[in-house]
Amino acid sequence: MSPCHLLSLLLLTFLSVATNVTIDDSNTAYFNFILDTLTPGPTLPWAAITPSTPCLYCSAQPQTKNIENKTWHDGSNGSAGTLTFQGSAVYIYGIDLTNPANITFQLDGVASGWHHYDGAEQYVFRALFYAAQGLAAGVNHTVSWVVHATSTGGSVVLFDYAVITTDAGNTSSASSSSSTAASSKSKSKAGPIAGGIVGGLAILLLAVGAAFFVGRRRRRAPASATQPFVASAPRPLPTFIPAPPLTSTSATSPAPSSNGSGGGEKTLGASWNNTTLSSGAPPASVYSLFSAVSPESVYPPSEPRSMAPSERERALEERLAQLEAQVAQVARPPAYEPPPPRAPA
Repeated sequence: MSPCHLLSLLLLTFLSVATNVTIDDSNTAYFNFILDTLTPGPTLPWAAITPSTPCLYCSAQPQTKNIENKTWHDGSNGSAGTLTFQGSAVYIYGIDLTNPANITFQLDGVASGWHHYDGAEQYVFRALFYAAQGLAAGVNHTVSWVVHATSTGGSVVLFDYAVITTDAGNTSSASSSSSTAASSKSKSKAGPIAGGIVGGLAILLLAVGAAFFVGRRRRRAPASATQPFVASAPRPLPTFIPAPPLTSTSATSPAPSSNGSGGGEKTLGASWNNTTLSSGAPPASVYSLFSAVSPESVYPPSEPRSMAPSERERALEERLAQLEAQVAQVARPPAYEPPPPRAPA
């Protein structure tokens, strides 16, 4: 699906999102409070109560801070009314009070339930009197009601406001109520909703534009950027060739006696075939003998050398024999002799 088609689909979805519109009881474009001529007995007209027009003779005097727009309609036995609207759902709210009257409702001329409060609280604000959902959108609907006195003497009802669920694009009925103060309040509530929808559309446009831009950049990316990385083959390590085994022989050296003088013989483990140093040769340093051993002779490189293996072994054995002989001829320190005892004074 192209970005343009996706954007069109999302715009249609946003435009068809349902929203709730609050209708105050003082809005005569929706509410119509009348008297029921079929109800027997004396009837009183509705009392439309506002902050500037209180009802001094009404028995119910609730606190206005908990009432929508601080206005309500006070009705009694025989009071009736209608609410005409367009939307998919409707909710009518009022103020419940102790020992109220009964209210019977009709939707589009068909009986649709009743309401009666039997609680003990003096006032219950924003109480749901009536609700209907799943209505056909785009057509007029009418909810009507009649107030009936009860056998216990309850004869008062208080209507507060209504909430209508309608599509965001279908606001013609709400805009027609701008002539009243309540319609101004409903518009003020619908304003943030419309602002939220516009803001959501703006964010949606930015998101779709970013997705389209990223998609184009991915399509334009060079093929070499997607080639997998191939590591080069590791270089082989040099082959380790251990030194050949040496022939073990034995040599003797004078072992020190208990008094420090020479005597006896001590067997040393040597690793050479023959020869010892001549008596006239000066003693060489042990470090010089070690340094004479070349690393190439001990760990020859992997490439073949000109020297035959037998000659290399003989050279190594001769050097080790010189080292062993030199160690054997190193002069030992003289033995410790205690000083003679001193004569007593």
